[in-house]
Amino acid sequence: MIRSTMVAMGVMALWGCGQKGGGDASEDEGEGVAAGVAAGAGVGEDVGAGVGEDVGVDAGVGAGVDAGVGVDAGVGVDAGVGVGADAGPVTWLPPEVVARAAAGTPGCVGISKNGKLVLSIVSVKDQRQLRLADFTVEDGGRSERMWPLGADAAAGVALALADESLAMVLTDKGLAVCAEVLGDNRFVIPKTVPVKVDLEVITTLVSIEGNRPVRIDARGEGGTQLTWNVVAAYYSTDIGSVYLRRTLEQAGEVEAALVMVNAPDLGQSLCVPRPVNGKPLVTTTAPAFDPAPRESSCVAMTADGRAAAFKVWASDTREGDTPNKIIWVGPGATPKAPAVHLDCMARKCKPAEQAALAEEAAKAGLVGCSVAKGAVAVDGMLVPFIYSGNVMRFQGGSGYRTVHEFKVAYAEEPLESLWKVFQYPTGGPIYLYVGGEYRHGKDVSVVVLDEAKMGLCGEAPAGTLKVVEAKASVAARDAGGYRFGAGQLVDGDPTTAWRTGVAKKGQTASIGLVLDGEHEVTALEIANGFQRKDGHGDLFPSYARVADLLVMFTDGTSEKASFAADERGMKRITFPGHRTTSVTLTVIGLHAGAKYSDDVALSEVRVIGL
Repeated sequence: MIRSTMVAMGVMALWGCGQKGGGDASEDEGEGVAAGVAAGAGVGEDVGAGVGEDVGVDAGVGAGVDAGVGVDAGVGVDAGVGVGADAGPVTWLPPEVVARAAAGTPGCVGISKNGKLVLSIVSVKDQRQLRLADFTVEDGGRSERMWPLGADAAAGVALALADESLAMVLTDKGLAVCAEVLGDNRFVIPKTVPVKVDLEVITTLVSIEGNRPVRIDARGEGGTQLTWNVVAAYYSTDIGSVYLRRTLEQAGEVEAALVMVNAPDLGQSLCVPRPVNGKPLVTTTAPAFDPAPRESSCVAMTADGRAAAFKVWASDTREGDTPNKIIWVGPGATPKAPAVHLDCMARKCKPAEQAALAEEAAKAGLVGCSVAKGAVAVDGMLVPFIYSGNVMRFQGGSGYRTVHEFKVAYAEEPLESLWKVFQYPTGGPIYLYVGGEYRHGKDVSVVVLDEAKMGLCGEAPAGTLKVVEAKASVAARDAGGYRFGAGQLVDGDPTTAWRTGVAKKGQTASIGLVLDGEHEVTALEIANGFQRKDGHGDLFPSYARVADLLVMFTDGTSEKASFAADERGMKRITFPGHRTTSVTLTVIGLHAGAKYSDDVALSEVRVIGL
C-alpha cells in the first residue's frame, strides 16, 4: 500500500492511474434523446410503447450533452471475457468496460459512481498491469492492487476478474467507462461548460471555460528538477472532478500518479440550481381517471400527485412469469395511498368492474396519469430533461446536471432503460417507468425522484417573486468563460456573479429587476460579493463587496441596506411593503477588495413579496 499527501490548491496527488468519463461534449441538438428506450419492445402489452415520443423529445437543444459513452468504434461491446473455464462471459460489468480491459491498451478502464474506485491498465517497463486503485483510505491516501496481464491481455483480464474479491468489489461499486481528454479537447463537468487542460513546462493548468486554472506543480517532491509528464486526462460528469494521469521516470524506474482536481476547486456548486427562467406550465390539471387506460403502465394518481399507481410485471425463464400487479409508489418508504381497489386493472377490468371502479375513484379524488414529454415541472416552471446513455439530466442554472443514473448490468442487476416519465402537471415527485433486462428475463419497475434524490439546491423561500428581466447600468466584460451580466444575479446559481468592473469617474453601479407585474415587495435576499472558490482561489475577498445599497421602488419610495465586509451566504433584508413593478439596487458604498479595490460583485438576489 502506498500513501500520499495533500498538495497545493486543495488538489490530492494519488499514486496510481486513470479515471472515468462519458465522451466528448457533442453539442449536437437533441442528440441521443431516445437512446436505448426501445430495448425490450414487444414484451408484454406495455413494454416500451411510444417511448420515443415521450422521453426527452425536444429537450436539450444545444446542451452539449454527449449521447454516447466515448467507446472507441473498433472496440466490441459484447467481448466474451470469461471469469473461469465454466463461468461464461462477464455480465456484471458494462460491456464497454469489459471490452476496454480486454483490449489491454494502457489507460483508464472504468471508474465507480462515487469516484473512489479506478480500474486501469498501466505499462511499466513494457509490462502491462491491471490496477485497481481505491481512494477511500481514511487518511486521504489510497490502496492499490495489481494483476500482470502478460502477452495475452484478454486472458490476463479474465484471470484477474476471476479473483472473487475483485469481482465482489466491482459488483458492489459498479463501474462506468472512462473518457480521455487532453489538450484542445473539451468535456463537461458537471454542468455544461467547456473544460480545457493545458500543459506548461513546470505546471499543468486545469480550467473551466478557459480562464479558471487550478495550477498543479509538475516538479518532484522537495523541489527536485525531476518533472512529471502528464500522459492523459479523464473526467466524471456525475462527480464533477478532473483526473490527470502522470508518469515520472528516475533511475530506470517508472512511477504512475493520479492527480484529482475536485469540482469545488473548479468553481462548481454541488447541487442542481433550481430553474429561474423556465417555460410556464402548459396545463395545471391532470387528465380524468380512466378505469381502462390505453397504456396501463401508470394507471392513477392522487389529486396532488404525491402517490401514483403502476402496473408492474416480471418474466423469468427459470422461475416463470410474475403475474401483473398494481402497486402504489411515492416519496418515502410508505406512500400515502388511498383505499381504492385497483386490482382488476392488472389485467383489464370488465365493464361492471370499470363502472364500480370509476365511482370508487371519484370518491377518493383519483386522477389519471400525465406523461412528461421532454420537460418536468419544478417550482412552477417546465424544466427540460435529457435521457442519453444511462443517465437522466435536468437543466439547472446555466447547464445540465445528472439527476439519475440507471443500472448497466452489474452481476444479477438488470440493464435498465427509461420507458416513460410521469408527473402531476403542476409538479411534485417524478415517476420513472423503467424496463430492466437481465440474463434470465425482463421486468419493469418504478423509480421515484423527489427533490432530495434529484439533488436540487435549496428551495427559494415562500413569496419569492419572478424576475422577468435584469438590467445593469454597468457590467464587466465577459472574459475567459466568466459571465458578469445582470442575469447572473437571478440565475439560481450562487457560483456566478454580476461584476461592475473598474469604476469610471462619475459612474453609478445599479441593477434594475423587472417583476412579472405589480407586487407588494416586503424583503430582499442578497448574496454579497463574488461567492465562488475555483482555480483562482477564494474570490470573495479579492473583489469589492457592497457596504451600502439603496433599494428603490416604482411607487417613489426607497430603503437602505447595509452589509458587513465578511458577510457570506444569503442575507435577508426586510422592510414595510412597497407596491412596485420593479426593484432598482444602487451601490452607494463598498468594502474594498484585496485585489480589485473598487470592482464590486454581487452573486445572487431574490425579491420577496406578495
